[in-house]
Amino acid sequence: MKKIIFFTLAIILLTIPAEAYDSEKAFDFGKMAGKANLVLQGTVVNIDYRESQGEGRQKSLPHTFVTFEVEDVLYGKAPNGRFTLRFFGGSSDDGTIMMMGGAPHFDLGDEDIIFVKGNGASECPLIGCDKGRFRLFNNRVYNEYGQALIEDGKGNIIAGKRINHEAFTTFQIKGREYKIPSKKDEKPVDLTGTSNNSDPIEVNRFIDLLRQQIAASQPDDPHGIKRQAKNVDKNAPFSIVAPKQLRDHH
Repeated sequence: MKKIIFFTLAIILLTIPAEAYDSEKAFDFGKMAGKANLVLQGTVVNIDYRESQGEGRQKSLPHTFVTFEVEDVLYGKAPNGRFTLRFFGGSSDDGTIMMMGGAPHFDLGDEDIIFVKGNGASECPLIGCDKGRFRLFNNRVYNEYGQALIEDGKGNIIAGKRINHEAFTTFQIKGREYKIPSKKDEKPVDLTGTSNNSDPIEVNRFIDLLRQQIAASQPDDPHGIKRQAKNVDKNAPFSIVAPKQLRDHH
Protein backbone atom coordinates (compact mmCIF):
# COMPACT_ATOMS: atom_id res chain seq x y z
CA MET A 1 0.00 0.00 0.00
CA LYS A 2 1.37 3.39 -0.96
CA LYS A 3 1.50 5.93 1.84
CA ILE A 4 0.08 9.43 1.54
CA ILE A 5 2.27 12.08 3.13
CA PHE A 6 1.35 15.63 4.12
CA PHE A 7 3.79 18.52 4.37
CA THR A 8 3.86 22.27 4.52
CA LEU A 9 6.15 24.32 2.32
CA ALA A 10 8.61 24.56 5.21
CA ILE A 11 10.33 21.22 4.67
CA ILE A 12 9.97 17.87 2.94
CA LEU A 13 11.88 14.75 3.91
CA LEU A 14 11.33 11.69 1.77
CA THR A 15 12.94 8.26 1.79
CA ILE A 16 13.51 6.16 -1.28
CA PRO A 17 11.13 3.17 -1.29
CA ALA A 18 12.86 0.03 -0.05
CA GLU A 19 11.51 -1.95 -3.00
CA ALA A 20 13.16 0.41 -5.54
CA TYR A 21 14.51 -2.16 -8.04
CA ASP A 22 15.91 -5.66 -7.92
CA SER A 23 19.37 -5.49 -9.51
CA GLU A 24 19.28 -9.22 -10.28
CA LYS A 25 15.99 -9.17 -12.19
CA ALA A 26 15.84 -8.24 -15.88
CA PHE A 27 13.26 -5.74 -17.06
CA ASP A 28 10.46 -7.20 -19.18
CA PHE A 29 9.49 -4.25 -21.34
CA GLY A 30 7.25 -6.38 -23.53
CA LYS A 31 5.15 -7.33 -20.51
CA MET A 32 5.07 -3.71 -19.35
CA ALA A 33 3.94 -2.51 -22.79
CA GLY A 34 1.24 -5.18 -22.79
CA LYS A 35 -0.26 -3.48 -19.72
CA ALA A 36 0.20 0.07 -21.03
CA ASN A 37 -2.01 2.34 -23.10
CA LEU A 38 0.98 4.26 -24.41
CA VAL A 39 4.78 4.31 -24.32
CA LEU A 40 6.34 7.62 -25.26
CA GLN A 41 9.61 9.52 -25.18
CA GLY A 42 9.33 13.18 -24.29
CA THR A 43 10.52 16.24 -22.39
CA VAL A 44 8.66 17.86 -19.47
CA VAL A 45 7.63 21.34 -20.60
CA ASN A 46 4.95 22.26 -18.04
CA ILE A 47 4.07 21.33 -14.46
CA ASP A 48 0.79 22.65 -13.06
CA TYR A 49 -0.99 22.16 -9.74
CA ARG A 50 -4.77 22.09 -9.40
CA GLU A 51 -7.30 20.80 -6.92
CA SER A 52 -10.16 18.47 -7.70
CA GLN A 53 -13.72 19.63 -7.23
CA GLY A 54 -15.24 18.66 -3.89
CA GLU A 55 -18.65 17.04 -4.24
CA GLY A 56 -20.82 15.95 -1.31
CA ARG A 57 -18.53 14.45 1.31
CA GLN A 58 -15.58 14.45 -1.06
CA LYS A 59 -13.02 17.15 -0.33
CA SER A 60 -11.00 18.94 -2.98
CA LEU A 61 -7.56 17.36 -3.27
CA PRO A 62 -4.31 18.53 -4.91
CA HIS A 63 -3.10 17.07 -8.20
CA THR A 64 -0.08 17.58 -10.40
CA PHE A 65 -0.40 17.92 -14.17
CA VAL A 66 2.80 17.02 -16.04
CA THR A 67 2.94 17.97 -19.72
CA PHE A 68 5.40 16.32 -22.10
CA GLU A 69 6.55 17.53 -25.48
CA VAL A 70 6.28 14.25 -27.37
CA GLU A 71 9.48 13.35 -29.21
CA ASP A 72 8.66 9.77 -30.16
CA VAL A 73 5.85 7.28 -29.64
CA LEU A 74 7.30 3.84 -29.00
CA TYR A 75 3.99 2.03 -28.51
CA GLY A 76 0.40 3.18 -28.87
CA LYS A 77 -0.96 6.46 -30.20
CA ALA A 78 -0.48 10.00 -28.92
CA PRO A 79 -1.45 13.39 -30.31
CA ASN A 80 1.19 15.35 -32.15
CA GLY A 81 2.82 17.92 -29.90
CA ARG A 82 2.02 17.62 -26.20
CA PHE A 83 0.63 15.02 -23.83
CA THR A 84 -0.51 15.77 -20.26
CA LEU A 85 -0.72 13.32 -17.37
CA ARG A 86 -2.52 13.84 -14.07
CA PHE A 87 -0.99 12.57 -10.81
CA PHE A 88 -2.60 12.56 -7.39
CA GLY A 89 -0.81 14.85 -4.95
CA GLY A 90 0.98 18.15 -5.19
CA SER A 91 0.58 21.65 -3.84
CA SER A 92 -2.78 22.83 -2.48
CA ASP A 93 -4.03 26.39 -2.69
CA ASP A 94 -3.24 26.87 1.01
CA GLY A 95 0.40 25.78 0.56
CA THR A 96 0.00 22.28 1.97
CA ILE A 97 1.79 19.59 0.00
CA MET A 98 0.31 16.12 -0.28
CA MET A 99 2.39 13.29 -1.74
CA MET A 100 1.91 9.62 -2.43
CA GLY A 101 4.86 7.44 -1.49
CA GLY A 102 6.48 5.85 -4.51
CA ALA A 103 5.22 8.50 -6.93
CA PRO A 104 7.75 10.00 -9.37
CA HIS A 105 8.95 13.59 -9.05
CA PHE A 106 9.18 15.63 -12.24
CA ASP A 107 11.09 18.83 -13.00
CA LEU A 108 10.93 21.05 -16.06
CA GLY A 109 13.34 19.84 -18.71
CA ASP A 110 13.34 16.21 -17.57
CA GLU A 111 13.67 13.80 -20.49
CA ASP A 112 11.88 10.49 -20.01
CA ILE A 113 10.44 7.36 -21.51
CA ILE A 114 7.17 6.60 -19.75
CA PHE A 115 4.75 3.67 -19.77
CA VAL A 116 1.28 5.23 -19.44
CA LYS A 117 -1.83 3.53 -18.09
CA GLY A 118 -5.11 4.93 -16.77
CA ASN A 119 -4.36 8.60 -17.34
CA GLY A 120 -7.16 10.70 -15.84
CA ALA A 121 -8.50 7.74 -13.86
CA SER A 122 -5.56 6.37 -11.86
CA GLU A 123 -3.88 8.10 -8.92
CA CYS A 124 -0.58 7.48 -10.73
CA PRO A 125 -0.98 7.02 -14.52
CA LEU A 126 2.18 4.96 -15.05
CA ILE A 127 2.75 1.20 -15.00
CA GLY A 128 3.94 0.45 -11.47
CA CYS A 129 3.94 4.21 -10.79
CA ASP A 130 7.65 5.09 -10.29
CA LYS A 131 8.60 1.87 -12.12
CA GLY A 132 6.96 3.12 -15.31
CA ARG A 133 9.39 6.01 -15.74
CA PHE A 134 12.86 5.79 -17.28
CA ARG A 135 14.99 8.90 -17.18
CA LEU A 136 17.28 10.01 -20.00
CA PHE A 137 20.28 11.89 -18.67
CA ASN A 138 23.49 12.72 -20.56
CA ASN A 139 22.51 10.22 -23.26
CA ARG A 140 22.20 7.41 -20.70
CA VAL A 141 19.20 5.72 -19.10
CA TYR A 142 18.31 5.54 -15.39
CA ASN A 143 15.27 4.73 -13.31
CA GLU A 144 13.36 7.19 -11.14
CA TYR A 145 15.95 7.03 -8.35
CA GLY A 146 19.08 7.29 -10.45
CA GLN A 147 19.90 3.59 -10.72
CA ALA A 148 21.74 3.10 -14.00
CA LEU A 149 20.20 0.68 -16.47
CA ILE A 150 22.89 -1.66 -17.77
CA GLU A 151 23.17 -4.71 -20.05
CA ASP A 152 24.08 -7.95 -18.34
CA GLY A 153 25.93 -9.49 -21.29
CA LYS A 154 22.97 -11.73 -22.19
CA GLY A 155 20.90 -9.10 -23.94
CA ASN A 156 18.97 -8.31 -20.77
CA ILE A 157 18.66 -4.91 -19.10
CA ILE A 158 18.98 -4.74 -15.31
CA ALA A 159 19.24 -1.98 -12.72
CA GLY A 160 22.75 -1.16 -11.50
CA LYS A 161 24.09 1.18 -8.84
CA ARG A 162 22.55 4.56 -8.12
CA ILE A 163 24.53 7.63 -9.10
CA ASN A 164 24.84 10.60 -6.79
CA HIS A 165 23.61 13.54 -8.84
CA GLU A 166 21.18 16.33 -8.01
CA ALA A 167 19.07 15.38 -11.03
CA PHE A 168 17.99 12.32 -9.03
CA THR A 169 18.31 13.55 -5.44
CA THR A 170 16.38 16.82 -5.68
CA PHE A 171 13.14 18.09 -7.19
CA GLN A 172 11.16 21.33 -7.19
CA ILE A 173 7.62 22.34 -6.35
CA LYS A 174 6.64 25.86 -7.39
CA GLY A 175 10.28 26.94 -7.60
CA ARG A 176 11.26 25.59 -4.20
CA GLU A 177 13.84 22.78 -4.08
CA TYR A 178 13.51 19.66 -1.97
CA LYS A 179 15.94 16.82 -1.35
CA ILE A 180 15.36 13.07 -1.39
CA PRO A 181 17.85 11.50 1.05
CA SER A 182 19.44 8.13 0.43
CA LYS A 183 18.51 5.09 2.45
CA LYS A 184 20.73 4.70 5.50
CA ASP A 185 22.43 1.58 4.15
CA GLU A 186 22.96 2.92 0.62
CA LYS A 187 26.05 4.64 -0.74
CA PRO A 188 25.35 6.18 -4.15
CA VAL A 189 28.24 5.77 -6.57
CA ASP A 190 29.47 7.59 -9.64
CA LEU A 191 29.77 5.11 -12.52
CA THR A 192 31.98 7.35 -14.64
CA GLY A 193 35.09 5.47 -15.71
CA THR A 194 33.85 2.02 -14.77
CA SER A 195 34.14 -0.99 -17.08
CA ASN A 196 31.96 -1.04 -20.18
CA ASN A 197 29.62 -3.73 -18.86
CA SER A 198 28.79 -1.44 -15.94
CA ASP A 199 28.21 1.70 -17.98
CA PRO A 200 24.63 2.97 -18.17
CA ILE A 201 23.04 1.98 -21.45
CA GLU A 202 22.94 4.63 -24.18
CA VAL A 203 19.53 6.02 -25.11
CA ASN A 204 19.44 4.76 -28.71
CA ARG A 205 20.54 1.29 -27.68
CA PHE A 206 17.89 1.25 -24.95
CA ILE A 207 15.16 2.27 -27.40
CA ASP A 208 16.24 -0.42 -29.88
CA LEU A 209 16.10 -3.14 -27.23
CA LEU A 210 12.81 -1.80 -25.90
CA ARG A 211 11.23 -1.92 -29.38
CA GLN A 212 12.54 -5.44 -29.91
CA GLN A 213 11.06 -6.69 -26.63
CA ILE A 214 7.72 -5.03 -27.34
CA ALA A 215 7.50 -6.45 -30.89
CA ALA A 216 8.35 -9.95 -29.65
CA SER A 217 5.80 -9.74 -26.84
CA GLN A 218 2.99 -8.15 -28.89
CA PRO A 219 3.21 -9.79 -32.35
CA ASP A 220 -0.44 -9.07 -33.21
CA ASP A 221 -0.07 -5.35 -32.50
CA PRO A 222 3.66 -4.51 -32.31
CA HIS A 223 3.05 -0.77 -32.61
CA GLY A 224 0.09 -0.52 -30.25
CA ILE A 225 -2.28 0.79 -32.90
CA LYS A 226 -5.25 -0.69 -31.03
CA ARG A 227 -4.34 1.06 -27.77
CA GLN A 228 -6.13 4.17 -26.56
CA ALA A 229 -4.55 6.70 -24.19
CA LYS A 230 -6.34 9.72 -22.76
CA ASN A 231 -4.69 13.12 -23.00
CA VAL A 232 -5.85 15.06 -19.92
CA ASP A 233 -7.04 18.66 -20.23
CA LYS A 234 -5.36 20.45 -17.33
CA ASN A 235 -7.90 23.30 -17.50
CA ALA A 236 -11.03 21.15 -17.32
CA PRO A 237 -12.77 20.72 -13.94
CA PHE A 238 -12.50 17.25 -12.44
CA SER A 239 -13.55 15.31 -9.37
CA ILE A 240 -12.23 12.10 -7.83
CA VAL A 241 -13.01 9.61 -5.11
CA ALA A 242 -10.47 10.11 -2.32
CA PRO A 243 -7.80 7.37 -2.15
CA LYS A 244 -8.53 4.62 0.36
CA GLN A 245 -5.73 5.76 2.66
CA LEU A 246 -7.43 9.14 3.10
CA ARG A 247 -10.85 7.58 3.63
CA ASP A 248 -9.41 5.28 6.27
CA HIS A 249 -7.58 8.22 7.88
CA HIS A 250 -10.81 10.13 8.32
